[in-house]
Amino acid sequence: MASKREGNRVYYCENLRNLIALNPKTGNEVWRYTNSGVAISTPALTDDAIYVRITKNRTNHGIGIFDSGTGEKIGFVAVSNVPNSSIALSDSLAVVTVPSSEVYAFEPCSFDIAGHCFL
Repeated sequence: MASKREGNRVYYCENLRNLIALNPKTGNEVWRYTNSGVAISTPALTDDAIYVRITKNRTNHGIGIFDSGTGEKIGFVAVSNVPNSSIALSDSLAVVTVPSSEVYAFEPCSFDIAGHCFL
């Protein structure tokens, strides 16, 4: 279980399926997203969104994007294979690698979430 803390929330993936937000002062669960596939990374955080590597139905691999306040899934970016790195974020890019030595980098464009391009 890897976790990240931001402000008044701690975010983590539990049992390879659930993305959970906790109140760090009380330990109470704020929200939970249960994935039909596997959530397999430390959450990457921006001001508005959480990025997690996920695999859906063993064939649909990519990055799930979630609203940090509500846990609502707001996007999914498909990649060719199961990502083998945590998601790295900068001011202008979201980057992840896959075992076939491919690197996926997304940049701002006409459709974006938290400043990152998603098609």
